Amino acid sequence: MKTSYSFVSSSLTRFSILVLFGSHLSLGVDASSRLQKKREVLCADGLYQHDSITCCLCAIGQRLKKHCTAASPQDTQCEPCEPGLYNSHPNQDNNCKRCTSCSHQNANLEVESACTRARDTKCRCKAHHYCISADDQDCKLCSSCTECGLEGVKVACTATNDTVCNDKLKVRTRVWIAVAIACAAVTIIIIIGVSFRRSRKHRRNHQRSSNNPATMGLEMEPINRPLGPIPCTDPSRHLPAIAEELGWKTMVNVATRSGINMVTIDSCRLDHPHDSEERTLQLLRKWTEYQGMDAMENLIQILHDIRQNYKAQKVKSIVFQI
Repeated sequence: MKTSYSFVSSSLTRFSILVLFGSHLSLGVDASSRLQKKREVLCADGLYQHDSITCCLCAIGQRLKKHCTAASPQDTQCEPCEPGLYNSHPNQDNNCKRCTSCSHQNANLEVESACTRARDTKCRCKAHHYCISADDQDCKLCSSCTECGLEGVKVACTATNDTVCNDKLKVRTRVWIAVAIACAAVTIIIIIGVSFRRSRKHRRNHQRSSNNPATMGLEMEPINRPLGPIPCTDPSRHLPAIAEELGWKTMVNVATRSGINMVTIDSCRLDHPHDSEERTLQLLRKWTEYQGMDAMENLIQILHDIRQNYKAQKVKSIVFQI
């Protein structure tokens, strides 16, 4: 009987200890939870850990100056970002981010909304331009919208898409250009044939006169004459046909030989990244303005210098309308 009593007493003692330990543990968890909630209330922008200490995050538009201490967990020291810098999220960063610039050369961007301490600069394409390169939904590079001309606009240019022209009229225009070039080629062949016949006749006449004592010592005037100097008139109406004959690579070669800088050439390439004919025509117009009234004569001479004799003859026939 005594043994049973001792066993019961020992069990009760152990149970009491467990209950007391559980109570203390529960109180500790509750206290820790209440402390965490209290810190969250005091730290409206959130918390972060530093050397096992929970500190308040700095607000938007600020940067961290000094971490809090164990004695004052809410005593994080922050300061506003300087002009030209920003932080768009609560943070523990020592530095603010630099504002984005919209004034990159040849990017064709402008400011949509200025940079503040809490928000980066937002850029957009200039008027009559569309975005061709974007990063995280922010445009980095824009190109000028295509001008359709006589064929008309099928889909207007937007901030993200280039103009779409009516294909039918555009094809028709190219067909007429091809017909005009074919007619010019036939005319050139006829002129060459006539010149060849005159040259043969001239040689026969010269041979006869050389055998005739009455005409010996006299020189006959050549019948086959060159086309003559290039007319100093406004060549703008011929430029589309000339640009199509030259092509982009030849036009770049002509431009660089004439002192046109690469910035101008790259600008034409960026304005028409998907249309070789349009960027060739744009560069030819700028080159012609630079050359003045002697542009066509200089162009033909340069083409001969770079051994593009066939293209030089084509340009000459376009200018003379033969």
